[in-house]
Amino acid sequence: MYKIAIVGDKDSVLAFKILGVDVYISLDAQEARKIIDRISKEGYGIIFVTEQLAKDIPETIKRYNSE
Repeated sequence: MYKIAIVGDKDSVLAFKILGVDVYISLDAQEARKIIDRISKEGYGIIFVTEQLAKDIPETIKRYNSE
């Protein structure tokens, strides 16, 4: 069974914890890339990324969209 995660700034993602989504706080693009690469190997089927971070890591998102 796949897990669900969200990556973003604390204020945007913390509420998702109540819904049972695993929350990963990232303040910059480099950290977000590392988190996404790591959790993608840990059985996460869905990884949400806040819009603020997504605009800074289009190549990472494109790579995972094609997988």
